Amino acid sequence: MQKRASGLVGANARMSIRSSATNLPTVSCNGLRYVECTNPRTGRAAGSVENRVDRIYLDTRLITVRIHNQINQRLNLTDQNFGNWVRDARAEFRSDTRLANGLYNNSYSVAPFWGIEGVAQWGALLPIGVASTASFGYTFVNTDLNGRTNTAFTGSAIRLTVNLDASGNNLSSDPSFCTSTVSGQAGRPVCRGTAADGSVAVRPAGNDRVIDIFIEAN
Repeated sequence: MQKRASGLVGANARMSIRSSATNLPTVSCNGLRYVECTNPRTGRAAGSVENRVDRIYLDTRLITVRIHNQINQRLNLTDQNFGNWVRDARAEFRSDTRLANGLYNNSYSVAPFWGIEGVAQWGALLPIGVASTASFGYTFVNTDLNGRTNTAFTGSAIRLTVNLDASGNNLSSDPSFCTSTVSGQAGRPVCRGTAADGSVAVRPAGNDRVIDIFIEAN
Protein backbone atom coordinates (compact mmCIF):
# COMPACT_ATOMS: atom_id res chain seq x y z
CA MET A 1 0.00 0.00 0.00
CA GLN A 2 2.90 2.34 0.81
CA LYS A 3 4.36 1.75 -2.66
CA ARG A 4 0.99 2.20 -4.38
CA ALA A 5 0.27 5.44 -2.49
CA SER A 6 3.74 6.79 -3.30
CA GLY A 7 3.12 6.14 -6.98
CA LEU A 8 -0.14 8.06 -6.85
CA VAL A 9 1.06 11.17 -5.03
CA GLY A 10 4.68 11.43 -6.13
CA ALA A 11 8.18 10.50 -5.02
CA ASN A 12 8.04 12.73 -1.93
CA ALA A 13 5.39 10.56 -0.26
CA ARG A 14 6.93 8.78 2.72
CA MET A 15 6.26 7.48 6.20
CA SER A 16 8.55 8.62 9.00
CA ILE A 17 8.65 7.31 12.58
CA ARG A 18 11.04 8.80 15.13
CA SER A 19 11.62 7.80 18.74
CA SER A 20 14.08 8.39 21.62
CA ALA A 21 14.62 7.24 25.20
CA THR A 22 12.57 10.09 26.63
CA ASN A 23 9.91 10.91 24.02
CA LEU A 24 6.93 9.17 22.54
CA PRO A 25 7.35 8.13 18.90
CA THR A 26 6.29 10.80 16.43
CA VAL A 27 4.58 9.76 13.22
CA SER A 28 4.41 11.57 9.90
CA CYS A 29 2.85 10.33 6.66
CA ASN A 30 3.82 13.22 4.42
CA GLY A 31 2.00 13.02 1.09
CA LEU A 32 0.34 9.64 1.70
CA ARG A 33 -3.19 10.50 0.62
CA TYR A 34 -4.55 6.94 0.85
CA VAL A 35 -2.79 5.56 3.94
CA GLU A 36 -3.30 6.92 7.43
CA CYS A 37 -0.65 6.27 10.09
CA THR A 38 -1.20 7.11 13.75
CA ASN A 39 0.21 6.47 17.20
CA PRO A 40 -2.89 6.72 19.43
CA ARG A 41 -1.15 5.89 22.71
CA THR A 42 -0.17 8.89 24.83
CA GLY A 43 0.65 9.76 28.41
CA ARG A 44 3.71 7.53 28.88
CA ALA A 45 6.17 8.41 31.61
CA ALA A 46 9.45 9.79 30.22
CA GLY A 47 12.17 7.13 30.11
CA SER A 48 9.86 4.19 30.87
CA VAL A 49 10.10 0.93 28.94
CA GLU A 50 6.51 1.40 27.75
CA ASN A 51 7.50 4.78 26.40
CA ARG A 52 10.14 3.23 24.14
CA VAL A 53 8.04 0.29 22.94
CA ASP A 54 4.97 1.35 21.05
CA ARG A 55 2.78 0.50 18.09
CA ILE A 56 2.19 2.49 14.92
CA TYR A 57 -1.17 1.90 13.21
CA LEU A 58 -1.61 1.98 9.43
CA ASP A 59 -5.13 2.16 8.03
CA THR A 60 -7.06 2.78 4.82
CA ARG A 61 -10.60 3.98 4.13
CA LEU A 62 -12.66 1.91 1.71
CA ILE A 63 -15.99 2.59 0.02
CA THR A 64 -18.49 0.14 -1.47
CA VAL A 65 -21.16 1.38 -3.91
CA ARG A 66 -24.06 -0.93 -4.81
CA ILE A 67 -26.72 -0.17 -7.43
CA HIS A 68 -29.86 -2.37 -7.16
CA ASN A 69 -31.97 -2.72 -10.32
CA GLN A 70 -35.58 -3.53 -9.35
CA ILE A 71 -37.00 -2.91 -12.86
CA ASN A 72 -37.43 -5.71 -15.43
CA GLN A 73 -35.18 -3.97 -17.93
CA ARG A 74 -31.40 -4.12 -18.26
CA LEU A 75 -29.12 -1.23 -17.26
CA ASN A 76 -25.89 -0.68 -19.21
CA LEU A 77 -23.02 1.46 -17.92
CA THR A 78 -22.49 4.59 -20.04
CA ASP A 79 -19.75 6.33 -18.06
CA GLN A 80 -17.94 6.36 -14.75
CA ASN A 81 -15.60 8.81 -13.08
CA PHE A 82 -13.74 7.75 -9.94
CA GLY A 83 -12.28 11.23 -9.40
CA ASN A 84 -9.69 10.97 -6.62
CA TRP A 85 -10.91 7.55 -5.49
CA VAL A 86 -8.56 4.62 -6.22
CA ARG A 87 -10.67 2.03 -8.05
CA ASP A 88 -10.45 -1.54 -6.72
CA ALA A 89 -11.39 -3.90 -9.55
CA ARG A 90 -11.49 -6.85 -7.12
CA ALA A 91 -14.70 -5.42 -5.61
CA GLU A 92 -16.57 -5.29 -8.93
CA PHE A 93 -19.06 -7.90 -10.11
CA ARG A 94 -17.37 -9.56 -13.08
CA SER A 95 -18.75 -10.59 -16.47
CA ASP A 96 -19.07 -14.27 -15.50
CA THR A 97 -21.43 -13.49 -12.61
CA ARG A 98 -24.95 -14.84 -13.03
CA LEU A 99 -27.86 -14.53 -10.65
CA ALA A 100 -29.69 -17.54 -9.22
CA ASN A 101 -32.33 -17.11 -11.95
CA GLY A 102 -29.61 -17.51 -14.61
CA LEU A 103 -29.60 -13.91 -15.84
CA TYR A 104 -26.26 -12.45 -16.84
CA ASN A 105 -25.14 -9.71 -14.43
CA ASN A 106 -22.06 -7.59 -13.83
CA SER A 107 -21.14 -4.03 -12.88
CA TYR A 108 -21.18 -2.89 -16.53
CA SER A 109 -24.45 -4.54 -17.58
CA VAL A 110 -26.91 -4.92 -14.70
CA ALA A 111 -29.45 -7.69 -15.06
CA PRO A 112 -33.16 -6.83 -15.09
CA PHE A 113 -35.42 -7.76 -12.19
CA TRP A 114 -36.88 -11.19 -12.82
CA GLY A 115 -37.74 -12.50 -9.38
CA ILE A 116 -34.24 -11.43 -8.26
CA GLU A 117 -32.80 -7.94 -8.64
CA GLY A 118 -29.65 -7.26 -10.61
CA VAL A 119 -26.87 -5.53 -8.67
CA ALA A 120 -23.82 -3.54 -9.74
CA GLN A 121 -21.04 -3.20 -7.19
CA TRP A 122 -18.00 -0.93 -7.20
CA GLY A 123 -15.22 -0.64 -4.63
CA ALA A 124 -12.54 1.98 -4.11
CA LEU A 125 -9.96 3.41 -1.74
CA LEU A 126 -10.83 6.88 -0.43
CA PRO A 127 -8.27 9.64 0.13
CA ILE A 128 -7.51 10.51 3.74
CA GLY A 129 -8.43 13.97 5.02
CA VAL A 130 -9.61 15.53 1.74
CA ALA A 131 -12.99 15.80 0.01
CA SER A 132 -13.70 13.35 -2.80
CA THR A 133 -16.22 12.69 -5.55
CA ALA A 134 -17.24 9.99 -8.03
CA SER A 135 -20.12 9.36 -10.44
CA PHE A 136 -21.74 6.43 -12.28
CA GLY A 137 -24.12 6.65 -15.26
CA TYR A 138 -26.41 3.89 -16.61
CA THR A 139 -28.96 3.71 -19.44
CA PHE A 140 -31.94 1.34 -19.84
CA VAL A 141 -31.89 -0.90 -22.92
CA ASN A 142 -34.43 -3.29 -24.50
CA THR A 143 -34.81 -6.52 -22.57
CA ASP A 144 -36.21 -9.81 -23.86
CA LEU A 145 -38.03 -11.62 -21.04
CA ASN A 146 -39.89 -14.80 -22.04
CA GLY A 147 -40.05 -13.60 -25.64
CA ARG A 148 -41.43 -10.17 -24.74
CA THR A 149 -39.39 -7.02 -25.31
CA ASN A 150 -39.72 -4.47 -22.51
CA THR A 151 -39.20 -0.91 -23.76
CA ALA A 152 -40.91 1.04 -20.94
CA PHE A 153 -37.73 2.85 -19.93
CA THR A 154 -35.52 2.38 -23.01
CA GLY A 155 -33.12 5.31 -23.31
CA SER A 156 -33.87 6.67 -19.85
CA ALA A 157 -30.76 7.24 -17.77
CA ILE A 158 -29.73 6.94 -14.13
CA ARG A 159 -26.84 8.88 -12.60
CA LEU A 160 -25.38 8.50 -9.13
CA THR A 161 -23.06 11.28 -7.94
CA VAL A 162 -21.21 10.80 -4.66
CA ASN A 163 -19.75 13.85 -2.90
CA LEU A 164 -17.87 13.18 0.34
CA ASP A 165 -16.23 15.55 2.80
CA ALA A 166 -12.74 15.13 4.26
CA SER A 167 -14.09 12.65 6.83
CA GLY A 168 -15.72 10.46 4.16
CA ASN A 169 -19.28 11.56 4.99
CA ASN A 170 -21.94 13.18 2.80
CA LEU A 171 -20.77 16.67 1.87
CA SER A 172 -23.27 19.03 3.55
CA SER A 173 -22.85 21.83 1.00
CA ASP A 174 -23.28 19.47 -2.01
CA PRO A 175 -24.76 16.12 -0.85
CA SER A 176 -24.60 12.91 -2.84
CA PHE A 177 -27.60 12.40 -5.12
CA CYS A 178 -29.14 10.11 -7.73
CA THR A 179 -31.14 11.40 -10.70
CA SER A 180 -33.11 9.94 -13.62
CA THR A 181 -33.68 11.44 -17.05
CA VAL A 182 -36.26 10.57 -19.72
CA SER A 183 -35.43 9.90 -23.38
CA GLY A 184 -38.21 10.46 -25.91
CA GLN A 185 -41.47 8.77 -24.91
CA ALA A 186 -39.86 6.55 -22.29
CA GLY A 187 -41.13 6.62 -18.72
CA ARG A 188 -39.22 7.95 -15.76
CA PRO A 189 -37.72 5.44 -13.36
CA VAL A 190 -37.19 6.34 -9.71
CA CYS A 191 -33.76 6.35 -8.12
CA ARG A 192 -33.70 6.39 -4.30
CA GLY A 193 -31.16 6.00 -1.52
CA THR A 194 -31.54 4.41 1.90
CA ALA A 195 -32.25 7.59 3.90
CA ALA A 196 -35.78 7.96 5.26
CA ASP A 197 -36.60 10.62 2.64
CA GLY A 198 -35.14 8.54 -0.19
CA SER A 199 -31.95 10.58 -0.52
CA VAL A 200 -28.53 8.96 -0.88
CA ALA A 201 -27.17 7.89 2.51
CA VAL A 202 -23.45 7.34 3.11
CA ARG A 203 -23.35 4.72 5.87
CA PRO A 204 -20.25 4.24 8.06
CA ALA A 205 -18.76 0.79 8.61
CA GLY A 206 -15.92 1.65 10.97
CA ASN A 207 -13.63 3.88 8.90
CA ASP A 208 -15.12 2.47 5.70
CA ARG A 209 -18.23 3.70 3.88
CA VAL A 210 -21.18 1.96 2.12
CA ILE A 211 -23.73 3.41 -0.34
CA ASP A 212 -26.79 1.58 -1.67
CA ILE A 213 -29.26 2.98 -4.20
CA PHE A 214 -32.40 1.32 -5.59
CA ILE A 215 -33.84 1.77 -9.10
CA GLU A 216 -37.63 1.35 -9.14
CA ALA A 217 -40.61 1.97 -11.44
CA ASN A 218 -42.49 5.19 -10.73
